[in-house]
Order: sequence, then C-alpha cells, then structure tokens
Amino acid sequence: MSDGGTTSRGRTKPAREAEVAVTREGERTALGQHAATPRERTLELENEALKAENVGLRAEIEKLKKLALVDTLTGLGSLARYESDIDDSIRNFMRGEARDIGIIFLDLNYLKTINDMSDDKHTTGDYALKMFAAQLGHTIRHGPDTAYRPSGDEFIIITENPNRGWAERFRERFNKALGEVGLSAAMGYATIMDLESGGRGRVKDIIRRMKEERTEAAAERDEQVVAGELKRMADVRMYEDKKRGKVIRGAEMPQGMKEALERALANFRLREEHAGSIELREA
Repeated sequence: MSDGGTTSRGRTKPAREAEVAVTREGERTALGQHAATPRERTLELENEALKAENVGLRAEIEKLKKLALVDTLTGLGSLARYESDIDDSIRNFMRGEARDIGIIFLDLNYLKTINDMSDDKHTTGDYALKMFAAQLGHTIRHGPDTAYRPSGDEFIIITENPNRGWAERFRERFNKALGEVGLSAAMGYATIMDLESGGRGRVKDIIRRMKEERTEAAAERDEQVVAGELKRMADVRMYEDKKRGKVIRGAEMPQGMKEALERALANFRLREEHAGSIELREA
C-alpha cells in the first residue's frame, strides 16, 4: 500500500510537476522540461541579435530610400522622385482620376557668371540654386504642384488638372519673385492635351487609347513614351524661351541684375548661416 509519499518498495515518488530544479547556469526550470545548454543559449542570443540587426538594417534602408527622393542641396524632389511621380500622375490620367497632366521645365540663367562672382565659385553657385529653389517653393501652389531639381541648374514642376493659362500665370509670378533677388530663368511647359493636339502620331494614338480604356492595364512602355514626350516638348519650349531672352551660352548677365543678385546672395547667406538651414517645402 502507498503511504502517499513512498511506493510499496520504499522508493520516493517523483516530485510534483510544479517542482523546479536549478541548472548549472543558475536558471530555474520545471522538472520534465528541457534546460537550455550553454551552446543553445548562445545560439538563441545570436539569433536575437541578428533579428535586431535586421530591424536596424531595414530602418536604414528606408532612410536611404527617402534620402534618394530628395535633392540634398535644395530640399526639393530628386530626379528619382520626379520619375516616380510622373509615372503615378500618368496612371491617374489613365484611370480617369486626372483630366490632364502638365509639367514645367525651368533652367536657371547665367549660372556660369554666378559661379564666377567670387573665388569660392561653386559655393556661390550653390547659394544661388538654393535661393532659386526657395523662390520656387514660395511660388508654386502647395497641393496641385510639386517641384524637383533633377540635376545642375534644371528644375521641373508637375501639376495635375492644370487650368487654361496656368503656365503663363506661373511664369508671371515666378519671374517677379526671381527679379526681386536678381535671378532669371528660361521656362517651357507641356501638357497631355498639348500632346493630343500637337504631338507626334504614335503619342496621339497612345493617349487616345488611354482615354478610351481608362485602365491601369496599359503597357508600361506607353507610360514611358508619354512621360518622355512631355519632357521633350517642355524642354524644346524652354530652349526657345532661352533664345528669345538671348540667354545663350556665354551671355553676360546685365550689370543691374548682377548687383541685385550680389545683394540678395549676401542677405540670403547671412540668414541661412544664422538659421542653420533654409526652410523649404517638402517635395
């Protein structure tokens, strides 16, 4: 017979399941459960470290992706951001979510002259580009318009659903803003409706098909053709504007404009150094 604590042969019964034992590492574990060996514990810690490292790497990758979408000099959108956004805008047109898409090309005039205005050439040029971007950020309509600096002295604006005369109204406002700081720019624009009426045959066919089908299923190459033709037409018009203004390569900046720019750059540089950075609209 059992006395509740021993068997009939006198052996002590196993402890209840709640009893615990202490391992050599000082860890307490329930009897019947497996106590981790030092090697297993090391592997577990290494696995946790790898997980934490992967989280950190993913965060760093996301940070780098965001930085790739921003022009670090001006705070406007980068070339990569422009290419992504123009594709999205054309898809909006394809789905019927936008009735038209427009782009404006801008080219800062006299950058070589600006670079030659002081011994630290590129620094002066950088400040002029920052000042140009700041004026652009103040002039565009926050919401419908987005501004980018794809490279050098070139800037682009994308707008959805532009109204008649939108580009000329922008030109008037922006030229006034630039004149106040001694800068000027050549400008060209194009819309999908411009391509539909005056574009090349293949582009017209693609746009007609887009408007009829109103679907995202159109081939990616068609989107690229429309985006490329918008850029080509705006670029051609921008160089025509540059010629009309006689701002050809090597042209001298008018003395009055140069003096106004020198004053504006001096004030802008002081404000930026005092504030630590200029305040630009996020792209």
